[in-house]
Amino acid sequence: MEAVMDTGTVDIHLGRSSVYSLLALAYAYPTAERLQRLREDVAEDVGELGKGVVTPEIVGPVLEHLALPIETLQRDYALVFTHTVSPDCPTYESAFSARDIFQQAQTMADVAGFYSAFGLKVGGRERERADHITAELEFMSFMALKLAYAIEYMGPEQVEIALDTQRTFLRDHLGRWGGSLGQRTASTAQGQPLYRAVGELLESWIDEECKRLDTGPIDYLDDPAVPLPEQDDAVCGGPAESTAFIGFDDIQEVAKK
Repeated sequence: MEAVMDTGTVDIHLGRSSVYSLLALAYAYPTAERLQRLREDVAEDVGELGKGVVTPEIVGPVLEHLALPIETLQRDYALVFTHTVSPDCPTYESAFSARDIFQQAQTMADVAGFYSAFGLKVGGRERERADHITAELEFMSFMALKLAYAIEYMGPEQVEIALDTQRTFLRDHLGRWGGSLGQRTASTAQGQPLYRAVGELLESWIDEECKRLDTGPIDYLDDPAVPLPEQDDAVCGGPAESTAFIGFDDIQEVAKK
């Protein structure tokens, strides 16, 4: 239990969950519905709960630039990420880790295995691949929320499971490429202030999370691997459909199970 106690209180993990949720939504295409959630619910949660885990200097610019007009944010998103797969800022883990279609399938299967172990899956109204950055960030938001709930109500065994899962997911997946994507986003988005701020937050956040949970990636994936073919059943950040595998309201219910 010492490792669990060292990682902080319920409030710390609720704050972590809110920051992951902020990043997940910010890396998705800015629809009117998402912007409303970001500007109202998520920004409020980060302001109230995130104080213990993220500094105003790094999260403040993200919250500030969310006020930009939706037309500006949609244009900026398309410029940084494109409507398919950006060669500078690919938002899929396998774009960094896989050099052939077999490695790509292995990466997606392993990531999806983490989700299914906790009753989550990619799909529903908004279709996306399991290794998209928003899916991985939303999974970590879910696990931080589950850890907070376990500390409060479920006991040491479930606390250890929730904590170990987050450490392993950072080590094997998100920690390997998330910081690099953040750095690339910030570097690419010189004229797109929200996405520059989002990239800077992601890069800093992944580093802080690895320190907080006393873990680290098995390696660092600084650059994308060779280009990979698109899947027919994936929508890559387009306006009509983009990333989500489970809604945040649903996450709060599933986390209690």
